[in-house]
Amino acid sequence: MRRIVVSGNVRQGFEGLADVFGRLGSQQHEGGAAVSIYQNGQCVADLSFGDYTTSSRQVVFSVSKLMLAIALHRAAERGSLELDAPLSEAWPAFGSAGGSGITVRDVLAHRTSLAALGGLTTPEEVLTGGDRRAVLAAARSAHRLEGHGYHAVTFGTVLGAVVEESLCTSVPEFLKDEVADPLGVDLELGSGATDVRPLLFTEPTEILVPRALSPRADGLLSALVSDPELFNSDAFLKAGVASMGVVTTASSLARIMASTIGEVDGVRLLAPDTLNGMTKPMSSGIDEVLGVQTSFGSGPQLSFPRLPIGRQAFGHEGAGGSVAFADQELELGIGFTTNLFPSAPGASPLFLGLLPTIQHLARELA
Repeated sequence: MRRIVVSGNVRQGFEGLADVFGRLGSQQHEGGAAVSIYQNGQCVADLSFGDYTTSSRQVVFSVSKLMLAIALHRAAERGSLELDAPLSEAWPAFGSAGGSGITVRDVLAHRTSLAALGGLTTPEEVLTGGDRRAVLAAARSAHRLEGHGYHAVTFGTVLGAVVEESLCTSVPEFLKDEVADPLGVDLELGSGATDVRPLLFTEPTEILVPRALSPRADGLLSALVSDPELFNSDAFLKAGVASMGVVTTASSLARIMASTIGEVDGVRLLAPDTLNGMTKPMSSGIDEVLGVQTSFGSGPQLSFPRLPIGRQAFGHEGAGGSVAFADQELELGIGFTTNLFPSAPGASPLFLGLLPTIQHLARELA
């Protein structure tokens, strides 16, 4: 008989979560997972199974975009950055290359033609700055989209340049100063750390569904995912790919997300007005790159069919299965990590199965 050992702690009212977590974990035949939950600024659940804990350090892929968005909104809150200013002002090289009409917020909301760029054929080009060169090469014809298209890699490419040129710091230092240090959490980019949990990969699955729009090929993303073992390499961990390279833990993600909607040990990362601006719907409908329905504020994903986190919730899924989100109605901050890369990239099926139970228990205690 196979045994699933769920470790950790839950507070009164969340006891049932451990059983459901274990039941769902029994369907995951490799690796481990962890979930950490804050409600009303207090940790109410900290659970894991497998050779894994809520302090296991994991590459969280596109959850990185959410961390960068939070940091940028903190800078904007202080007046250090104007999100609605032309991108060419925040990144002069983009303007010199001919780019105009696109704002920083347009990039945050995935509303530019820089979404999917061709021309990069090897992962090495992405890891050595080839994505930035490709963006600058496309600047002359760059424009704002009527709809939206997921900037899988170029989100970090462009906004990383904004951080360097407009805020005069590196993205790793920016995330450390704006997110990690205020809360004392474990979050870093480009460290090349040896204690990051290696990802396990199952056979990829292609999901074929009726689509309202054929997706556009994303050459940058294809270059990276063509060899998934790349994500376990020291080269990737050291490269500091801002859109997908953040290393953190489930407990850190939960603490961060809880602090965007309220105080955690006296620290609140975003003022209410800033939070409202970040989570105001900006892009919704069929994504021109992914070919399925998505929804975004200025950086975070909002609830959509593949990530049904709730009407007053915001967050981000990562290709490797990890998820971070906050729910203002239920006063929740959630962090979920796993080292099992799903067969179809995106939020882990384990997390999606656990989500209704989390919401149910939170409503009972609200």
